[in-house]
Amino acid sequence: AAMADQAPNAAELLSHAKVQAIAFGCTSGSFLYGKDYDLKLIKKMSSKVTVPCITTSTAVIKGLREMKINKVMLFAPYEQWLTQRGVEFLKTNNFEVIGSEHMNLTDSQDLVNVTTEQIVQWVKTKIKKNCDGVFISCTCFRGMGTAEQLEKDLGIPVVTSNQAMVWHLLQLSGYSSPVTGYGTLLQKL
Repeated sequence: AAMADQAPNAAELLSHAKVQAIAFGCTSGSFLYGKDYDLKLIKKMSSKVTVPCITTSTAVIKGLREMKINKVMLFAPYEQWLTQRGVEFLKTNNFEVIGSEHMNLTDSQDLVNVTTEQIVQWVKTKIKKNCDGVFISCTCFRGMGTAEQLEKDLGIPVVTSNQAMVWHLLQLSGYSSPVTGYGTLLQKL
């Protein structure tokens, strides 16, 4: 939430680098206060710059829709209460949340220390069979590096925070060459 307060000024500073798009790179920070909080944050950032602005949460919603995921299972490294906020955000954006799993991590360094192998095993052992896709939340988590492997292993699409954010930023920047190695979403450019 504190980062979100600084986002408009940070966007203005970043715009001087002649970037083509700007993202608020925090998933929970952009869904923390529920439906449309991400859109309000985008509006505040956009008031300071002339380039398109997005939040990670907004990009995730677009990514889930692009992958035609309606029944989603959420995996998050957060505490239970914050994971529940993510569930509520997805539901208010018209997704059916089949289930959610959380790791109860609170320290940023702990988030970074979870390996891609650990994430793959966690998702594979906790996945519910009736979902048609997976969302792995958190930009400080190595979910993006698991998307391709999990899609192969599970046979369903996987959207992650960083993957969706990169995908949407590339779209806004006019980049149109598929990116391989990070799941199907980035191949849809």
